[in-house]
Amino acid sequence: MPEKSQTHLERLLPALRFRNVALTAAAIVLVAGLAPASAAAHSAAPPRHPTATPNANPKRSFGTGKSFCADSAPKPVQAQPLSTNTSFDDVYPCGPIPKAPETFAVPSSGPYVHFFEYGDPDGHAGFQCIELANRFLWVADGLQPISGTKLDGYDYVDTEVSAGRVPSKYRIYNADDARLHVPYLPGDVVSFSGYHGDGHVAVVIGSTYTKAGGGTYTVVLMEEDASPAGQTTAAVKDWEMQKPAGSDVTPYDFLEMPSPKPAPTWTAIKAPLPANAVSTYLGGTQLLSVACTSAASCVAVGGYYTGSSAHIEGLLLTESGTTWKADEARAPAGAASNPVFLLFSVACPSGSWCVAVGYYTDSAGRDQAVMVTGSGTKWTVTKAPVPGGGAADLSAALLSVACQSATNCVAVGSYEQPSGSYQGLVVTGSGTKWKAVKAPLPDNANTNSFAGLNSVACPSASSCTAVGNYDDSSSQQGLLLTRSGTIWKPMQAPAPGGTASGQVSLASVTCPSTSWCVTAGIYEDSAQADQGLLLTRSGTQWNATKAPLPHGAAADPDVGMASVTCASASSCTAVGYYIDSESVNQGWLMTWSGRTWTATKAPVPTAYTAVGLNTVACASASACVAAGYYDNSVGFPGLILTGSGPTWKPTEAPMPPGADSASPNVGLYAGACPSASACVVVGRYEESSGNWQALLLAGPG
Repeated sequence: MPEKSQTHLERLLPALRFRNVALTAAAIVLVAGLAPASAAAHSAAPPRHPTATPNANPKRSFGTGKSFCADSAPKPVQAQPLSTNTSFDDVYPCGPIPKAPETFAVPSSGPYVHFFEYGDPDGHAGFQCIELANRFLWVADGLQPISGTKLDGYDYVDTEVSAGRVPSKYRIYNADDARLHVPYLPGDVVSFSGYHGDGHVAVVIGSTYTKAGGGTYTVVLMEEDASPAGQTTAAVKDWEMQKPAGSDVTPYDFLEMPSPKPAPTWTAIKAPLPANAVSTYLGGTQLLSVACTSAASCVAVGGYYTGSSAHIEGLLLTESGTTWKADEARAPAGAASNPVFLLFSVACPSGSWCVAVGYYTDSAGRDQAVMVTGSGTKWTVTKAPVPGGGAADLSAALLSVACQSATNCVAVGSYEQPSGSYQGLVVTGSGTKWKAVKAPLPDNANTNSFAGLNSVACPSASSCTAVGNYDDSSSQQGLLLTRSGTIWKPMQAPAPGGTASGQVSLASVTCPSTSWCVTAGIYEDSAQADQGLLLTRSGTQWNATKAPLPHGAAADPDVGMASVTCASASSCTAVGYYIDSESVNQGWLMTWSGRTWTATKAPVPTAYTAVGLNTVACASASACVAAGYYDNSVGFPGLILTGSGPTWKPTEAPMPPGADSASPNVGLYAGACPSASACVVVGRYEESSGNWQALLLAGPG
């Protein structure tokens, strides 16, 4: 539990106590699984080079897996994937990137040689773009490789068509066929002109295309012999792909592959920042909350560095269609010259109106609560009011906000009184007109001690529930605050039956209806062991349940509860962490079926020494996304889990180009799923330079 000696802001935060949580950040919204539009037939352009067909091919699994690069390269070549976070259909781009004179061939003999450029003058071409395209199309579609001497990427698509492997109707010319409105989708293969006349070829592994967004979107390309991380992005405008940033190649044509596309994957992008942003090894550049009104309309908030190492301003990112726009939330008058300004929570009752809340430091170095209202075209920053018992020169902060409409929002946190005690803060209103009240407390509260609110949910304009904690005469208790109309009613959180409750803290609340809510937190049992607490409210009655633990949990599991969400009154999911009997942090998933809670140990993609989950979002009872981190002994990759109930699929969160893939350091803090096929997760990540950047991840629910 939080100690009494903690700072104001530290004590405001829920008692999660993750010990090794790495921070993360950046993503492109991938809306996958869309069927490609039909392309009109085209006459085939004459082939510029012949193609050689091998007599024998390897198994379809040839070229897959992270070990392929090292296994296929002759010693002493130190080959490896250009990035373990860049792949498609289990095919990874390999390196090292060849240098002139090129000195190794991969492989040098046998049927595999046909996947590579061979013979004079580039008999030792190494890993190049042709090899990656050959390997991908063999694995994904069973297409025989293009082989021979002096191959170039510019001819690649034309050669596939002229050899009869792919019907000409699936070849789409980038400029000439833009009128056909054929989107670039994952699994497509793109030829480029340029690159000293040799051209280039790459594989589309991510696309933000949506039917609603039309012909302007962004694609992610997997490539060899080009970008150091094996991945780059390119904009598509009016159905025509533009040059990838910083490259000297121009898109020429692409194969709109007729075979089924692989399952949708997650895609990462370095979040855009305002023009005054600077990169720094300090961790203030991050995204902490996201809200979406549709798959193409989201807002993410956090903070970023703007020059001085101690100067952090509020960060607002707005998605419109398929692009993200960054705006600065500048601290209001009276702020410190180098303030710390962070936004913790955002709510969007419509695509044109959002409210974000947090805190900033004033000229006296104290925290002040702040509210930011508006949309991507205009934002207004307002210092939040405090009740009459507060003083302008004392501290306050807001941690959570919920809105039923642009004119009806509720934000919660805590504020300092002149006596030095802290009380729960409730702010209601809209725009620049806000009213603050002191959160009422149960009769057993110690009036000169700490109280605070961590989370709020409002299923209707007149019904809200906020949760947090307060001090009684001997310990910390969970606080339940319910609103009916304009009246707030406090209640001490009940403890599970048969336990002697010590300290209690409530971290998260969700209310799918006015008659049903769930809150998650922790409590200290009679043996002074920290246990998970799940409270369900049906009507006006709250029922307490000791959160179940997976098999193998320690007797003192030292749990942390982070987040809870409900798709309906009969389908809820909560996440956090617990300690197992071998003293290892494990990810914790709890699901509600309408009658009982069931616990699941979070699966992890690879070997690990610790796991923790920070957030969960559900588009439906069967489509949820949980996110957090795991420790793989060399770093802290981000962890994404998709599924529901006892069945979850783990994925290592991808990272943008430039990320430290050798020793990843990623933290994922919040997510939103406006549909089962479109979710966004936000946080931050560390670059190979040591600088931190904000992260946007997008993918399927």
